[in-house]
Parts: sequence; C-alpha cells; structure tokens
Amino acid sequence: MERLMSGDFDVKAKHSSEEALQKWRKLCGVVKNPKRRFRFTANLSKRYEAAAMRKTNQEKLRIAVLVSKAAFQFIQGVSPSDYNVPAEVKAAGFDICADELGSIVESHDVKKLKFHGGVTGVSQKLCTSVIDGLTTADSDLLNRRQEIYGINKFAESQPRSFWVFVWEALQDMTLMILGVCAFVSLIVGIATEGWLEGAHDGLGIVASILLVVFVTATSDYRQSLQFRDLDTEKKKIIIQVVDQPTNAASLVSEMPVSAVKLLLQSIFNNTGGEVAVNKDGKREILGTPTETALLEFGLSLNGDFQEERQAVKLVKVEPFNSTKKRMGVVVELHEGGLRAHTKGASEIVLAACDKVINSNGDIVPLDEESINLLNGTIDQFASEALRTLCLAYMELEGGFSPENPMPVSGYTCIGIVGIKDPVRPGVKESVAVCRSAGITVRMVTGDNINTAKAIARECGILTDDGIAIEGPDFREKSLEELLQLVPKIQSNTNRSAIHRIGKIVPKHDFQAKHYDSAGYLDQITVYCWSVAKESADVIILDDNFSTIVTVAKWGRSVYINIQKFVQFQLTVNVVALIVNFSSACLTGRFNSNGNVISRTEGLRIFNEISSREMEEVDVFKGILDNYVFVVVIGGTVLSQIIIVEFLGTFANTTPLTFAQWFLSVLIGFLGMPIAAGLKKIPV
Repeated sequence: MERLMSGDFDVKAKHSSEEALQKWRKLCGVVKNPKRRFRFTANLSKRYEAAAMRKTNQEKLRIAVLVSKAAFQFIQGVSPSDYNVPAEVKAAGFDICADELGSIVESHDVKKLKFHGGVTGVSQKLCTSVIDGLTTADSDLLNRRQEIYGINKFAESQPRSFWVFVWEALQDMTLMILGVCAFVSLIVGIATEGWLEGAHDGLGIVASILLVVFVTATSDYRQSLQFRDLDTEKKKIIIQVVDQPTNAASLVSEMPVSAVKLLLQSIFNNTGGEVAVNKDGKREILGTPTETALLEFGLSLNGDFQEERQAVKLVKVEPFNSTKKRMGVVVELHEGGLRAHTKGASEIVLAACDKVINSNGDIVPLDEESINLLNGTIDQFASEALRTLCLAYMELEGGFSPENPMPVSGYTCIGIVGIKDPVRPGVKESVAVCRSAGITVRMVTGDNINTAKAIARECGILTDDGIAIEGPDFREKSLEELLQLVPKIQSNTNRSAIHRIGKIVPKHDFQAKHYDSAGYLDQITVYCWSVAKESADVIILDDNFSTIVTVAKWGRSVYINIQKFVQFQLTVNVVALIVNFSSACLTGRFNSNGNVISRTEGLRIFNEISSREMEEVDVFKGILDNYVFVVVIGGTVLSQIIIVEFLGTFANTTPLTFAQWFLSVLIGFLGMPIAAGLKKIPV
C-alpha cells in the first residue's frame, strides 16, 4: 500500500487530465460507498462519449463545408460570367475593356483569365496577335485602340514639392528639441528682459534651425530632381530619322536577286528594332545603334520593312543572348515551309554554318577556302574599327515546334556586315588629357580583339607598349602574372574579367553612339551610362567621355581643398591652444568655460589667404581668377564689419575706432610673412 500511495498521480484540484483521473480511480477502486465518494468528480465515461460526439460533428461539418465549397466553385466555373462588354468598347470593335484587363492583372485572377480564353482569347478580344503584335497599317484602328485603352505608359508619381522636403527636415529630433528650447527661451527672455533684450537667444536658435532645415531641404530637393533626370535618361531610346534613302543602286545591281531577298528577309524579321512613319511622313528607325544601322542598310537596298514583316509569320523569337552572342527567329513562309534566321558575332555564327551563298546566288558548301576568305573579311573589317555581324539562315524541312530551341548548326551564311560607330569628337583629346594628368584609361568591351585594338588606337588608349588581351586569356592568368601584366593592359575584350583583380575597375566601350560604361583609376571610379549606371559611383548625365576630365578636375580640387582646410584649421587651433596654454601658465588662471578652438578671430582672414597655396610663397597669384574665393573673403570681411559695428547688442560686440581697426588689420597681416617664411623651411 505504501508503494502504491508513494506514486505520483498528478491529480489536480480542477481540470485534471483524464489519464491521471483514470489511474487514480483504478488504484482507489475499493472504497466505501464509491458513488457517494465520487459524486462530485468527473464522469469519465460520459466525458469520453461527449468527446467522441464532438469529433463526429466536427468531421460532418468539415465534409459539408468542403462539399458546399466544391459545388460553389463548380457552379462558378461553368456558369457564364457576369461581365458585360461596355457599349463603347463593343462599338470600337473590341470585346474587353481596360478595367477588366486591369482587374485580371492586379488581382492575378487566373479563373477570369481562363474565362476570357487565356492569353490567346484576350489577344483575340483585343484584335491583336501574340506573335505579330499590334499592326500600324490601320491608323483608324490604332486611334480607336488608344481612345479605349489609352497610351501604353505607366502612370508616373507626382514629384514631391520643396515644402515636403522642408517638412521632412523638420522631423529631426535634434531640431525638435532646439525648437522647444527656442520657444522656452523666447517666453522666458521676453518675460524677464523685454522684447528687444530677451528675444536675442530665442531668435538666434530659430535662425539656426531654419538655416539647417532649408539647407537640408534644398540639398534633398536638388538630389530628387537629379534622380528624376536620371530616370528620364533611362527612358530615352535611339530614333534614326531616314529622310531620303542612300544611293545603293550599284550595290543592289551587283547582288543576285535571290540573295538580296534573303538578306532583306533576315534584316527586317530577325531584329529588335522597328521602322515607323512619323506625323511628317518620314521614316523613323527605333532601336539600338546596331539594329538601327542594319535596318538603315536594309532600307538603302530598297527594302520595305512592313512588306517583309507581313510576308511571313513569326513562329519563334530567340532574343539576343550575351552568352551565345547571337539572336534568331523562325518564320513561316507565305508559300509554305519554315525558315530560321540567325545573326550575331561573326566568328560564332560562321562556325555554325556549313554552306554559303556565293556571288552568283548559288548555295555551295563552306570549304576551307571560303572559310579563309570570310575570316579575312572579318579581320579586315575589325582592323578598320568595324563591328562585324554574320547573317545566316536555314530551311527547316522537318518541321519545328516553338517549344524546341533553335538549331545551333547547319546554317547557310548569307554574308558578313561591318558597322562603323565613329568615335565622338573630343574623346581622343580627353584621353590624352587624362593620361597627362596621371589617369590610366583602360577599355573593356565585348567586341572582337582586332576591333577593340582598332577602336583603342583611334581613341588614343592603346599605345605602342600597351597590351590588348581577351577575356579567356585574362582569366587563365595567375595572380602573380596578373600583377605584372595589369599595368600594361590597355584593352580587354571581356567584361566578366574586370573583377578578377581589384585594381582593374575602369571599363568602357568606346562606341560613339552607345557608351556601355567608362571609368578610370584616380582614387575615385567613374562609370558612364548604359550597363554600369545602376551600380555606379558617379553617373555622367551627358553621356560624354570628355566629362571625365571635368570630374577629375573637381575631384582633385576637392582633395586639395581638404588639404588646405586641414592646414588652416591646424594652424588656427595650434595658435589658439598655445596662446591659452601660455596665458594659463603665466597668469595661473584659466577660464574653463571659454571657447578654446572655435573662437572667431580676425587673423583667420589672412590665414585663409596664406592657406590658398600649400607650397607657393606668392599666394596672390591668380587670386582674382578665383571668383568663389574672392566672394568668400569679401563676404567674411563684410559680415565681420556688420557684426562688430552694427550688431553689438545681438552679437555681444563693441564698435571699434579707426585706429583699432587699423591695428587689428596690421596684426593680422603680420601672419602672412610668417607663413611665407615657414614655407621656406625644408621638410
């Protein structure tokens, strides 16, 4: 019995577990009058029955809810939608309105999208094609489309006004505390000393708060305007306006008709650009400089962009891939059959070809002689700073599925084209200025090695003792080899190699119409526009390499000014410390409440002039050419005169006599010959 009673039953006074109660009752079953003894305790059998009933009811309720939900979803899925096409939309020839499209996109409503027939059904209701896109041939349809759906532009947020930045600057906790202090100072000062005498401190605090707030707000507001300008620059696209086609009659007459037809089909269908007609009736070419040049070449061959696009049906579009360095399309011909077109880096596309179109328009096998001839053409174009592209095609006789990738071999070479991007005016001069200033300019590009060399020489980057290296060769070098090679490298033909060593950070693609990025090593790194703008330290808004010279001037000017400021502050502080230390030692007293370092002294004006040149004795040389310095000095002198002579009560100053002013200026001027003498001391 003692062993049983010593067991831990864990029976609580209230809300004890059923297991503990069952264990206790099993051991205490032999009792006198158990019904009377346990009449106030839980009935375990009834509790078990209630728990089982609750579980059964919950299961029935869950099944009923699931069945109702499934039935509701089934009814919603098969019943016609309550969407009604507005009358103006139906009158315009469309079967879906802009609000319905917006609700599908914003709520990601897949069921509603399926009800409208999926992507294909929506495109049919919009009178467009998922492959060909919108057509600009029917101007009336285009106008009605814009009236119903609006312009395809994102709604831009309204720019924040200047006062919004003022309000944000006022949210600073320090300024709030200063504002409270200014209010208390005004109340106490006016109550004790009157308006004129008691408001000085409070108004001074208010003026300092307003100065900080407006300076901060102005800086933030100007920065927001600059960011908006950057966003505007990002949205700019290149448009080439073609007024009159170039004279290419001689070129067309020398080429076979079949070859010209294939060439135009490849140019106008395998492209990321567009040829449109503006309001003035002139043709506009939209796209990158490379696409623009190719389309302009096609137009010069008397080609018709719209006619070529309508003559075929696009089956698959493979956009340009920086890894594969090519792009391609598969088209369905009007007379039947499928044809694949590809274009890209000449050496890559040419390696995928096994046939070529000869001068007679016949398709012949690509033998070693033809390969050498084409490679010689590529090298010749590259040596002339031309960007080369190879155009090729393939007949897909066995059919093609859009889900399958495009073929990678078996193409027929149509031809090699060379594109000239003339270097912008002033780039060569800017590179020469950078080199004379000790700034090393290196070029990193994805072009052919010969093209990169030609462009680098034309820009003045590649010198006689410089080295141009390809990316794969650069990555294979060891760290020791890189340390010896890097100072001589002036051109690299792979952008992915620039992070191999920390010293190689500048990068630039010196094509005139499209700068990828630019940079230099001079304690700061500058990247130009297209590729590196998102992670750039400094973004050049005018997209001009010549701006780097200006940036370098400002950067070095700031660095020199910091040196001058440090010298100026060090001189003033050392003098102040020496004077205070000497006076404390001689008099035996020192005012611990006085300003030791930040006192305003008249000697500072002459010290500013002495600090204008770090090593030169003649500090007045060219002083009038520096308008900012003259204005600062003049403003400082004028402000000191006003403070001393007219703001005596407010600034706690006493007006000086003419003799006192003369003596102060003379004593201050004596610091200049002392500074000149110190500069003569060799260090």
